[in-house]
Amino acid sequence: MEHAAREFAFARPSCKPAVQLSEGARVWAYRFDAAAPDSVFGPAHCIELRFLFGTDADWADAPMPAGVRPQDIESLGRRVCTAWLGFIRTGTPTTDTPWPQHTAHSSSTYHWQAEAPRSRDTCPMHRRCLTT
Repeated sequence: MEHAAREFAFARPSCKPAVQLSEGARVWAYRFDAAAPDSVFGPAHCIELRFLFGTDADWADAPMPAGVRPQDIESLGRRVCTAWLGFIRTGTPTTDTPWPQHTAHSSSTYHWQAEAPRSRDTCPMHRRCLTT
């Protein structure tokens, strides 16, 4: 039930704009799958903020990132920042693994997680888009 609710609330609404944007712009979609092991929230909306901003002390009482290992925060945060900065500089995200462009014919989505990221041809929940 929870999966269906998230699919309805996040995944479906994000697919149509991504396809529409891809008709006139270059689009890269991503999903942040890094879930904190001690959190009941899973890979919740805005969970990526802990990987990008602040210090351990800033997030000490926040329930969403509970139990995330400091090395995962540093490693994943660095990879996300590198991809976004590459996108800002060149219009294409910079990643170690392929991040295919999202198009009307290929709804590829990059999945950020503590282990090696992967790309899938899906239209998943918690997706964000980078466009030029």
